[in-house]
Amino acid sequence: MTLFIVPEFVNQWNRVPDPSTLQILQVRILQTQQTEPHLFVELPNGQRREMEWPISVNKRRRSRSYDWTDAQRQSLPGCLATVQGAPLKLTLTKRFRIWALDCPEKNISINFNTTSKNFSKDLTASVVIGLCLFIPYYLLYVFIFLREKRGHL
Repeated sequence: MTLFIVPEFVNQWNRVPDPSTLQILQVRILQTQQTEPHLFVELPNGQRREMEWPISVNKRRRSRSYDWTDAQRQSLPGCLATVQGAPLKLTLTKRFRIWALDCPEKNISINFNTTSKNFSKDLTASVVIGLCLFIPYYLLYVFIFLREKRGHL
Protein backbone atom coordinates (compact mmCIF):
# COMPACT_ATOMS: atom_id res chain seq x y z
CA MET A 1 0.00 0.00 0.00
CA THR A 2 2.81 2.41 0.88
CA LEU A 3 4.40 1.99 -2.55
CA PHE A 4 1.20 3.27 -4.15
CA ILE A 5 -0.01 5.84 -1.63
CA VAL A 6 3.22 7.73 -0.82
CA PRO A 7 4.12 8.59 -4.45
CA GLU A 8 0.56 9.75 -5.06
CA PHE A 9 0.66 11.91 -1.91
CA VAL A 10 3.97 13.44 -3.09
CA ASN A 11 2.44 14.09 -6.54
CA GLN A 12 -0.50 15.89 -4.96
CA TRP A 13 1.80 17.92 -2.67
CA ASN A 14 3.92 19.00 -5.67
CA ARG A 15 1.03 20.08 -7.86
CA VAL A 16 1.25 22.82 -10.47
CA PRO A 17 2.74 25.87 -8.69
CA ASP A 18 1.85 29.51 -9.02
CA PRO A 19 4.12 30.84 -11.82
CA SER A 20 5.18 33.79 -9.65
CA THR A 21 6.80 31.40 -7.14
CA LEU A 22 9.10 29.68 -9.65
CA GLN A 23 12.88 30.07 -9.43
CA ILE A 24 14.51 31.48 -12.56
CA LEU A 25 17.93 29.99 -13.31
CA GLN A 26 20.45 30.59 -16.08
CA VAL A 27 22.02 27.26 -17.05
CA ARG A 28 24.18 25.64 -19.68
CA ILE A 29 22.57 22.40 -20.80
CA LEU A 30 25.17 19.65 -20.79
CA GLN A 31 23.07 16.63 -21.68
CA THR A 32 19.45 15.65 -22.26
CA GLN A 33 17.67 12.33 -22.19
CA GLN A 34 14.17 11.03 -22.79
CA THR A 35 13.65 9.74 -19.25
CA GLU A 36 14.21 11.41 -15.90
CA PRO A 37 16.33 13.23 -15.09
CA HIS A 38 15.63 14.90 -18.40
CA LEU A 39 18.35 17.56 -18.18
CA PHE A 40 21.89 17.67 -16.85
CA VAL A 41 22.86 21.32 -16.46
CA GLU A 42 25.66 23.53 -15.19
CA LEU A 43 24.84 26.66 -13.19
CA PRO A 44 26.90 29.87 -13.53
CA ASN A 45 28.79 29.01 -10.29
CA GLY A 46 29.99 25.72 -11.83
CA GLN A 47 27.59 23.52 -9.86
CA ARG A 48 26.07 20.68 -11.85
CA ARG A 49 22.60 19.38 -11.21
CA GLU A 50 19.85 17.28 -12.68
CA MET A 51 16.44 18.62 -13.64
CA GLU A 52 13.24 17.00 -14.77
CA TRP A 53 10.05 17.96 -16.50
CA PRO A 54 6.84 17.53 -14.48
CA ILE A 55 6.17 13.82 -14.30
CA SER A 56 4.57 11.51 -11.79
CA VAL A 57 6.84 10.89 -8.80
CA ASN A 58 7.41 7.15 -8.87
CA LYS A 59 10.66 5.33 -8.03
CA ARG A 60 9.60 2.10 -9.76
CA ARG A 61 9.93 3.40 -13.30
CA ARG A 62 11.59 6.16 -15.27
CA SER A 63 9.21 8.43 -17.11
CA ARG A 64 9.41 10.05 -20.50
CA SER A 65 8.29 13.64 -20.85
CA TYR A 66 6.28 14.80 -23.83
CA ASP A 67 6.82 18.50 -23.16
CA TRP A 68 9.49 18.64 -25.87
CA THR A 69 10.02 16.97 -29.19
CA ASP A 70 12.92 14.61 -29.85
CA ALA A 71 14.43 17.19 -32.22
CA GLN A 72 14.31 19.87 -29.50
CA ARG A 73 15.79 17.49 -26.93
CA GLN A 74 18.66 16.52 -29.21
CA SER A 75 19.53 20.10 -30.15
CA LEU A 76 19.62 21.51 -26.59
CA PRO A 77 23.06 20.32 -25.34
CA GLY A 78 25.46 23.27 -25.22
CA CYS A 79 22.66 25.82 -25.10
CA LEU A 80 22.66 28.70 -22.61
CA ALA A 81 19.07 28.56 -21.38
CA THR A 82 16.75 30.12 -18.86
CA VAL A 83 14.69 27.64 -16.87
CA GLN A 84 11.85 28.29 -14.47
CA GLY A 85 11.25 25.65 -11.87
CA ALA A 86 11.00 24.58 -8.26
CA PRO A 87 12.58 21.94 -6.04
CA LEU A 88 10.29 19.06 -5.22
CA LYS A 89 9.12 18.66 -1.64
CA LEU A 90 8.90 15.39 0.33
CA THR A 91 11.25 13.40 -1.92
CA LEU A 92 14.12 11.21 -0.73
CA THR A 93 16.59 12.81 -3.13
CA LYS A 94 17.02 16.41 -4.26
CA ARG A 95 14.89 16.86 -7.34
CA PHE A 96 14.25 20.01 -9.35
CA ARG A 97 11.21 20.25 -11.59
CA ILE A 98 11.33 22.65 -14.53
CA TRP A 99 8.11 24.24 -15.75
CA ALA A 100 9.48 26.45 -18.53
CA LEU A 101 12.59 26.52 -20.69
CA ASP A 102 13.84 29.17 -23.08
CA CYS A 103 16.87 28.72 -25.34
CA PRO A 104 17.04 31.69 -27.73
CA GLU A 105 20.14 30.48 -29.63
CA LYS A 106 18.29 27.31 -30.72
CA ASN A 107 14.92 29.10 -30.98
CA ILE A 108 13.35 26.71 -28.44
CA SER A 109 10.79 27.92 -25.95
CA ILE A 110 8.60 25.66 -23.84
CA ASN A 111 6.21 27.68 -21.74
CA PHE A 112 4.56 27.16 -18.37
CA ASN A 113 1.03 26.85 -19.76
CA THR A 114 1.91 23.89 -22.00
CA THR A 115 3.82 22.11 -19.26
CA SER A 116 1.16 22.65 -16.60
CA LYS A 117 -1.66 21.41 -18.87
CA ASN A 118 0.22 18.20 -19.66
CA PHE A 119 1.01 17.61 -16.00
CA SER A 120 -2.59 18.21 -14.88
CA LYS A 121 -3.78 15.56 -17.35
CA ASP A 122 -1.18 13.10 -16.01
CA LEU A 123 -2.24 13.72 -12.39
CA THR A 124 -5.91 13.19 -13.20
CA ALA A 125 -5.14 9.91 -14.97
CA SER A 126 -2.97 8.83 -12.04
CA VAL A 127 -5.76 9.45 -9.52
CA VAL A 128 -8.31 7.56 -11.64
CA ILE A 129 -5.99 4.57 -12.03
CA GLY A 130 -5.24 4.65 -8.30
CA LEU A 131 -8.93 4.61 -7.43
CA CYS A 132 -9.58 1.73 -9.84
CA LEU A 133 -6.89 -0.28 -8.06
CA PHE A 134 -7.70 0.61 -4.45
CA ILE A 135 -11.49 0.41 -4.39
CA PRO A 136 -11.62 -3.31 -5.28
CA TYR A 137 -8.76 -3.93 -2.83
CA TYR A 138 -10.64 -2.33 0.06
CA LEU A 139 -13.93 -3.97 -0.94
CA LEU A 140 -12.19 -7.33 -0.71
CA TYR A 141 -11.08 -6.51 2.85
CA VAL A 142 -14.61 -5.45 3.80
CA PHE A 143 -15.99 -8.67 2.34
CA ILE A 144 -13.44 -10.78 4.26
CA PHE A 145 -14.15 -8.85 7.48
CA LEU A 146 -17.92 -9.38 7.16
CA ARG A 147 -17.52 -13.09 6.44
CA GLU A 148 -15.22 -13.59 9.44
CA LYS A 149 -17.53 -11.54 11.66
CA ARG A 150 -20.35 -14.02 10.89
CA GLY A 151 -18.07 -16.96 11.64
CA HIS A 152 -17.38 -18.08 8.06
CA LEU A 153 -13.91 -18.68 6.76
